[in-house]
Amino acid sequence: MEIGELKLSEFVSSGDSKSLALLDDREFTICGVERKDYDENKGIKIATSEDFEIEGEKVNKFHTTRQAIVGKFLNDAGEPTSLFNAVNEPDNALKVKTFKRKSANGRDYFDLEQC
Repeated sequence: MEIGELKLSEFVSSGDSKSLALLDDREFTICGVERKDYDENKGIKIATSEDFEIEGEKVNKFHTTRQAIVGKFLNDAGEPTSLFNAVNEPDNALKVKTFKRKSANGRDYFDLEQC
């Protein structure tokens, strides 16, 4: 009897979303937002109207903990903002693109820009 070699990567569960970083410099339409924290960081999961080909599969849900982006949808207490609520209303959508900015102290960060 031969022993088969297992691969850990075949047993890692994948969530239903990918990192928002995969959409950097691309336009997309946000049609839904929900809170999705990672470890101790506040985060969100964004649903897009478009499907994107990522690693051989079609994806339309993306997560992020990028503070400037999360801050648009969750306040300091982690409660939904008016933008969060408006995007989640039926028939509402927000066309955006991620872009890199420099903060006052010279560090790079990512934010959303309306298209």
